[in-house]
Amino acid sequence: MDPFSVCWTFLRDLAHSKLDLRERRRLDPEKIFERASTRIDSLLNLRDDHFNIVGPLREEFENVKNTNTGVVNDNDRALEQRLRTVNDSIEKLEIGIEESSVLIGLSEHFQRIESDRSVLRLEMGRITDENDWLREELTETQRKLKEAYEEIEELHIERREMQFNDEIRNMSESNLRPITPSKIPVGAWRVEEEKAINITKPLDLPSPAPSRLPIGAWRTKVNAYKSVMEKKEIKEKAESHARNKRSYFKLNAPTSKIPSR
Repeated sequence: MDPFSVCWTFLRDLAHSKLDLRERRRLDPEKIFERASTRIDSLLNLRDDHFNIVGPLREEFENVKNTNTGVVNDNDRALEQRLRTVNDSIEKLEIGIEESSVLIGLSEHFQRIESDRSVLRLEMGRITDENDWLREELTETQRKLKEAYEEIEELHIERREMQFNDEIRNMSESNLRPITPSKIPVGAWRVEEEKAINITKPLDLPSPAPSRLPIGAWRTKVNAYKSVMEKKEIKEKAESHARNKRSYFKLNAPTSKIPSR
């Protein structure tokens, strides 16, 4: 079998998947690529040889066709058949070369895809490792944040306890002042009773002990109330004095000396 037939049969069977299963399993992509590259070189050489053959045959056929006007013999038929066979072989060679070129192009494309897949797998592995590391860092950060919140809560509790203890200590150590007697009016009978008590009370009695009640915000409110009541008492005394004065003038007014009619 000539090289052309071998190349043509291999490429056609490979293109149409006519190779048996064992041979296809035995041929890995690299071997297929090598065999296709080798066969395409052989096909190119065969095509060049056929071009060299078809040129003289075509010239000879044209000369015979021009010299023989209407008369066709066996030699002319053989020459025409030979020229037709060579042209068919050239067409088959062109198809084989194109199919081999497509096969080589597909092989190179698959190699690039496989290379890209390898790069993507490496990148995916790197991203997976980085993602795992970020998850670990996030877990550790959340744990530290939780511990920080717990420490802050404990500090707030301790701070409130310290403030409470300081307030208790300040209240126990605050200066004590006596409570002044109330100036709220309680009625005339109470005034008379206090006067009687003051008259009968000996002068050498000890003064009452100062109040031990702590001074706070209520003391300010009581003082304000006392001030208001003192002003009210002064005002009432002034009005009472004015009324008494008017009544006095009415009662002691001189009698008119103008005779009445």
